[in-house]
Amino acid sequence: MPTTNLGARGAGVERLIDQTKVGAESNRLCRRSPYTSTIPYQFIQLFRRETAIMWGSRYTLAFRTAYQLIFAAIVGALFNQLPETADGAFLRSGVLFFALLFSSLVAQAEMVAAVSGCLVTYKQKSMSMFHPGVLALVQTVADMVPNLITIGLFSLILYEAAGLAQTAGQFFAFLLFLLSGCLCLTAMFRLI
Repeated sequence: MPTTNLGARGAGVERLIDQTKVGAESNRLCRRSPYTSTIPYQFIQLFRRETAIMWGSRYTLAFRTAYQLIFAAIVGALFNQLPETADGAFLRSGVLFFALLFSSLVAQAEMVAAVSGCLVTYKQKSMSMFHPGVLALVQTVADMVPNLITIGLFSLILYEAAGLAQTAGQFFAFLLFLLSGCLCLTAMFRLI
């Protein structure tokens, strides 16, 4: 730890800074860091806050899930009993395209929350409460479980109703493709 000759007042300021840094020992957090806590501590606190926000809007999440399930059943019924010949190939690709497009449009609904929370994020960053990169990572991690449930049920209903290939490997590839597309587009819309 470098020492400076700031006198009694400087030593008092350094002690005050060290006392305000929480969630870390002095060897983990650099004294020159503008933040008052370590990255893991910020991650834990922001994750608690993000899950509390999600719990507060659980009815919105339930409505969004129900809406997607109903939509998957309707579209799956439209594409039911596709022919196994080349005539059905175009329609099967339409099912795959619709599933990805619908997941993308659902991810775009995140724009309202991202824009409304932008000023709060800037204010908290200016007060050195947390690093914005940690917030982006926390939001992505916190979105994984609700999106996995929602996209999983959506893809199960759509995949079975459309009568696509009945193998587990192809279904899980379809699910992984939709889930990764939804998470990536949600993160991209938050970035904007």
